[in-house]
Amino acid sequence: MALAAGLGWVGITVWGEKNVFEYPNRPGELFIEVTSPLSGEVIVTRLAEGNKGVRFLDFSTSPPTALPIGQRLPNNQSPFIGGGATLRRRTGTLPGGERYEVVEEGTGRVPRASDHVTFDRVEWRDGFDGRDKVYDGRRQVCRVSDLFGWCREAMLSMREGEMRQIKAPNIRYYGGLPTYDPPYIELRLVSIW
Repeated sequence: MALAAGLGWVGITVWGEKNVFEYPNRPGELFIEVTSPLSGEVIVTRLAEGNKGVRFLDFSTSPPTALPIGQRLPNNQSPFIGGGATLRRRTGTLPGGERYEVVEEGTGRVPRASDHVTFDRVEWRDGFDGRDKVYDGRRQVCRVSDLFGWCREAMLSMREGEMRQIKAPNIRYYGGLPTYDPPYIELRLVSIW
C-alpha cells in the first residue's frame, strides 16, 4: 500500500476495516485510501463521517490497542506510527468571548485591518461537520475592516493558511438588535492581498 506523504496511521474503520490516517498539521480531518474505479490507482480521500465510524488505536501498547468507537486519546493526542511528534491543538478566546480551536496552523503573515483577504466560512447549527449546514461561503473576498464582530476579531489574529473552528453564542446583539447566528463556524484564511 502506498501511503500518502505526511499521513500518520491513527485507526481503522468499523465498516470494512480500512486504515484511517491523519495529517499531523490537520488533526480531526481523517482520511482513508481507496482504489479509484476509473484508473485503478490508490487515492487518499477525506472520511466524510468524521470519527463516527472509527476505532482509534493506542500505540503506547504493544501490539496497539483499539479504543471504543469514536474515542481518542486524552487531550487530542495523536501519536503517529514512525515517531511523529504529538500535536496539541491551540485554543483561545476572541475579545467578544467566542471560543476557538486552531485545527490547521497557518504559515503566512497576519492581516492588517486595511488588507483584503480571501477566506472560506462554513456554519452549522448542530456541530462542526454536522448535518444542519446553514452557510457555505467559499473564496469570499473583502477588506478586513469591512468584516463585523467576531469575524473581524478572528481574522486580525489568524495567519495566512490557518483554519479555526469557532464556537459562538447563538444570540448576539449588533447595534442593539438581536441576531441569531449558527453557533458552529469554521473559518479558513486562504490569502491576504
